[in-house]
Amino acid sequence: MNKSVNKINKSVKVLAINAMLAALYVALAFVLSPISYGAIQVRLATSLYQLVAVDKRYYPGMVVGVVIANLFSPYGFVDIFAGLGVTGLGLAVAIILIKNVKKRILKHIITTICVTIPMIFVAVVLKTAGGVPVPYPILYMYLMIGQLIAQTIGAVAVTQLGKVVDFKAILN
Repeated sequence: MNKSVNKINKSVKVLAINAMLAALYVALAFVLSPISYGAIQVRLATSLYQLVAVDKRYYPGMVVGVVIANLFSPYGFVDIFAGLGVTGLGLAVAIILIKNVKKRILKHIITTICVTIPMIFVAVVLKTAGGVPVPYPILYMYLMIGQLIAQTIGAVAVTQLGKVVDFKAILN
């Protein structure tokens, strides 16, 4: 009985932490909306993706956060699917690829690559639904650079905070 209660408590804790991360993601995207949406963007909220390099249990908070944040996108409902492509697919691939990787820096690099390459989904949305007049290859390059900047900030922040905060232990 006590074991099952502990398991439920742990699940509730992970759910609550992911809900807070989703809320933080939305707040960051909203407060920084001038740089969170558009052809040239550095969505700093995505820097939180680097938590998944530490523990895959942070994944739901990122996915829920991007879906809610993209409800407010100037590019409409279709941007939710672009966000799911980058976040959902990109982080899922990262989780699979980093499963047996030991070095934290390599986990951050793999996660960064996995959420930067799929920015092609965002480029498609901006070009088709948003009518952005930038040539597609240049648009994709702008978006990838913005994502690389956000992910680098996230990797550095998670690494530095990880010296004083045990991100894995928080979920236990």
